[in-house]
Amino acid sequence: MGKTYDRAYFERWYRRPASRLETPAELRRKVAMAVAIAERYLGRALRSARPR
Repeated sequence: MGKTYDRAYFERWYRRPASRLETPAELRRKVAMAVAIAERYLGRALRSARPR
């Protein structure tokens, strides 16, 4: 059985300053790296980060 990552989980670990695992700046750097890797792998720029 897989884990459930609901809004409460996200709010606790990513939004609340007392318990979040990284700062907003660190999260932005991770996202930028993931986008760069995906674009390199695909050989093109991403159009959107949202699922269709």
